[in-house]
Amino acid sequence: MINIPQSRIVAIITLLIAGLSIWATLEGIGNKELYDQVYWAGSLTRRLVYGSRAQDFVSLPVAMLLLVFSIIHLNRKGPFSLIIITGLSAYFFYAYGLYTLQGQYTSLYLVYLAIFGLSTYALILGLTSFRRRLAEKMELQKWLRISVATFFVVIVAFLTPIWILQMIPDISNHHPNDTYAVYLLDLSIVFPAFVIVALLLFRNQAYGTLLAGVILFKVLTLTLSVVVGEWYVPLQMNNIPDYTMILFFGLLTGISLIFLFFYIKQIRQTV
Repeated sequence: MINIPQSRIVAIITLLIAGLSIWATLEGIGNKELYDQVYWAGSLTRRLVYGSRAQDFVSLPVAMLLLVFSIIHLNRKGPFSLIIITGLSAYFFYAYGLYTLQGQYTSLYLVYLAIFGLSTYALILGLTSFRRRLAEKMELQKWLRISVATFFVVIVAFLTPIWILQMIPDISNHHPNDTYAVYLLDLSIVFPAFVIVALLLFRNQAYGTLLAGVILFKVLTLTLSVVVGEWYVPLQMNNIPDYTMILFFGLLTGISLIFLFFYIKQIRQTV
């Protein structure tokens, strides 16, 4: 049901991602000068310094989880563990895509670049390791399939106009703000993927169920990272947190967690 030799390569790659990410996040949390040196050089804002540390707080446990499931997959080579490590790779593709695209030239920049590159190939190889026979075997109850598809569409419909409205002043001034990579990744890669998977789910097509699990892991980990950042960064800068944003992304985190629970429960009954 999966391409076992190729899935082993995926697990080896995700082991490397996990190891490098654990190193990078421990440095980010424990070494205060890592981000401060880039701030002193004038290429990183104070907000991004604290934002990077907040992301490290989430990336560390996610990397440890990726490490565990990579080892599990190397030993068992099952489709369920492959879904998990592919989904977690999507988190690191996004998180370290931000670091590399925004040019966070800390002393670990080459490590960030390696994680971004490895996670890109982990996603490609992971998604192509699933055979069509497995995708056709995986089924979700109609209520969950439609609910997950609607969830993806709502995220895109809500955030796309907000991101575009935030970009318009930067385009007018011909100068990007410090989080421009978020708009780049979301509008050009992530949101189109959400829409494609939602359409597959609405049509009850084979690969929709498979891809939904990968995206749910990505949504869960990324929105959790945003929640932590929206709380941590303002407190470090002696500002009041934006509780509306915390509530919104906290809601997305909770919904994705609930969907993942039912997704895993139903998928385990079919594979």
